[in-house]
Amino acid sequence: MKRKITKKKITVLTVLLVISIILGYAILESASFPGKITTSEYKVTTEGVKSTFHEGVIYRYPGMVPLLSVSGDHYEMGLQYGVLLRPEVMKALESYEKILRREAKEEGIPYPILSAVLKYKAKKLSKSLPDRFLEEIKGVSKGSGAPEDAIITISLFYDVSMATGCTGILMRGENGTIIHARNNDWFEGEELGKLTVVVRYNATGYNSVTHIDYPLWMGVETGYNDRGLAFSEETYGVKEPNPNGFSIVYLARIALEECSTLDEVYRLFGRYSAIGGYGTVWSDRDEGRGVVVELTPTAWAVKEMEGSILWNFNHIYDPELRKQQRAKTNIDGWNWDREEIASAFPMKPEYEIKDAVKFLRAQKAPDVHGDFSRPPELFMEAVPIKPAVEEAARIRNMLVSREEKLQAYVDLAQKYKDDANTYFLVAYHSFQQSRWDMFADYAEKAYSMKPFVTEYKLFAGIAAYQQKEPDRAIKLLESIEFSELHPWQEIYRLRMLEKAWASKNPEISNQYNAQKQAILDRYDAHLYYEKEIAPLFEELDTGGKEK
Repeated sequence: MKRKITKKKITVLTVLLVISIILGYAILESASFPGKITTSEYKVTTEGVKSTFHEGVIYRYPGMVPLLSVSGDHYEMGLQYGVLLRPEVMKALESYEKILRREAKEEGIPYPILSAVLKYKAKKLSKSLPDRFLEEIKGVSKGSGAPEDAIITISLFYDVSMATGCTGILMRGENGTIIHARNNDWFEGEELGKLTVVVRYNATGYNSVTHIDYPLWMGVETGYNDRGLAFSEETYGVKEPNPNGFSIVYLARIALEECSTLDEVYRLFGRYSAIGGYGTVWSDRDEGRGVVVELTPTAWAVKEMEGSILWNFNHIYDPELRKQQRAKTNIDGWNWDREEIASAFPMKPEYEIKDAVKFLRAQKAPDVHGDFSRPPELFMEAVPIKPAVEEAARIRNMLVSREEKLQAYVDLAQKYKDDANTYFLVAYHSFQQSRWDMFADYAEKAYSMKPFVTEYKLFAGIAAYQQKEPDRAIKLLESIEFSELHPWQEIYRLRMLEKAWASKNPEISNQYNAQKQAILDRYDAHLYYEKEIAPLFEELDTGGKEK
């Protein structure tokens, strides 16, 4: 018996089909990044290095970062930004897509899902922004042709991903002046570093704000205003971020647009709760004051500059706020080596700009003065870097898989056969990837070349155990003092000694286990240990096996 299909049923099916198509398209749009790019309809006037549109002007000097100045209300500034900076924006979107695709691959997450999640988080976070910044984003989208949701995602990418680690420094200069310096660490620096731009916002009714960032980073990571306030920030890792908190990069921009003194900045912090953990460095040129303000989702603390130097790295200093710091930061000692370097820096009553450059270990310090119509001047010549070090840094920043990076380190070791650190890099990364077929050989080579380097000795000891030489492993590892190691390295050492002594003397093995547990207790890192460290040692019980 045939079932009769009525016109009414056909109509319902048609409606459902249309709804399904619309929903499918909406889902596809939300998952795509950057999405559909439209052609810009605006005309730019260019004469030499100078291009203009409305009240906006950009200078592109050869070999220098673009210098962009925009003026008007926030929508108009966004429009000028999008039109004049469109070439850089298009290139940046390609780079952001590469970065996100690499991250998706590393995390084992389908790219559409990752991009959809980032867009969702950024969109949610953007709802707390003042309307003027949302209008500015609309202007950027209109001027550049880039989708509005892609611009929102990138402009809030720092707050959503929390993936950078930087250094801030304040120094007392001549006649009580403040030297404020910062380096910008970004794990994909090779991809984005060359896209850096300097932007000055001359917003109607607000302070003029100048900052240096990547295209579409509309908040401020490093910048200053025309009232003498300067700002830079460093990433902190906290156990419990506040998803309903406020963006730090936009909070900084609000402060620079609206505040003229540090006391006004403090009052602003009392009105906003941060989404994550941040070390923010502020200086007041006119009052000769400098300060580090540590922000967390629950509270904030102030450390005023009292002497001639004050620095800030990627861990929390305030003892009360430090309780919020995540175990990974405590155990891994993220950038704590910088603290050691800084502590040994020469103390002087007054410093010069070259001292700040030396402190940051920077290679170049372009002096971007206030007049964009004059090209920036190179303040200091580049300091030569050992080729092996430079190439290792390039490999670290490559947008490739972990396996491809490991092979690149192998090639580096073959190229620089007299450099012990190139062998250690292979040993370290092969250990992290359980590549036991190469780990021991490279660990032993690094140690044989420089046996006095503690890290090399540590991994040589692990390699000895993996090669079923427990006595040699014990000899190497017991010759290392706890004070020579970061917490994560000491956990490695204790875990190896615990395993090496297990069959020889269980009592001694238990003693090393107790020492390991004490460190995990101190840093509240048991869960981190079980998830991140313990799996690395599981195969070593049988001497390791090829992967």
